[in-house]
Amino acid sequence: MGTVVTLNALNRDDYDTKYAVNETKIRCYSKSGLERQYPQKNYTIIGETFEDNRKEKIATVMLGGKILSVSEPGANFKPFFQHCGYIEVGNNAYLALLKSQKIFALLCSGLLTGIAALVATIAILWFTSVSKKLDFILPPEDDYATRIENDNSKKNKSNGGGAVSLGYSLEAQADLVSKQVSILLQNPNASNKDMAATLYIQSGETNVPIAKSGLVKAGKELKSMTLNLDGIALQSGTYKGYFILDFYDPDSGEKALMNSKIDHVKIIVS
Repeated sequence: MGTVVTLNALNRDDYDTKYAVNETKIRCYSKSGLERQYPQKNYTIIGETFEDNRKEKIATVMLGGKILSVSEPGANFKPFFQHCGYIEVGNNAYLALLKSQKIFALLCSGLLTGIAALVATIAILWFTSVSKKLDFILPPEDDYATRIENDNSKKNKSNGGGAVSLGYSLEAQADLVSKQVSILLQNPNASNKDMAATLYIQSGETNVPIAKSGLVKAGKELKSMTLNLDGIALQSGTYKGYFILDFYDPDSGEKALMNSKIDHVKIIVS
């Protein structure tokens, strides 16, 4: 880094205002005074300074018995600083004398913080709203769902919750050729929820969904699901598995917060 230039502030008889430095009033031009002196604007602002200038220093100047750092014009963000005066340091060359507008800066900072908080709140509310809407979307009714024969059960009464009666088999037959899984899941008339099932296969520490049903309404049963092995190299054999059952309100379509798990399902793959 080269030697920093020291500028000499020049005194002029027609300075029309004062600028405080180190509790000393320094005479200088106001903006209007500078423009009256230079109606053609044939002057140059070569830098700016104030007592706590922390921007990169290009020169120094002695004002009010104190050495001030001079930075390039515009180095200090203008809305946060007020131009209070102009002092000559050379032939038609001037320094802008700045004053920090701390209150304005704090207000802007508070405003930006408030805007950021508002945006974050709106984003959270929007995301929550979208999430809820997604949960309310009913799966399409499953094409394989059929009416349960001789189901004389009566719908359970629930006090604000859900009453679910299920019938099921703990064995599933998966055919790799037909891509079908033979199962038995029943949602009797006694249930006041519709349901959808996902069949998972357990391989070591990995649980992989291999079939997902559509909606099975109360009074219907499911005896087949479509095998979905995207990216899964499933071999013939016997595996452990389980069902996850999601429940939906038949009137509103709202998804229940809780689901059910049917464990210890034997899956025979052939």
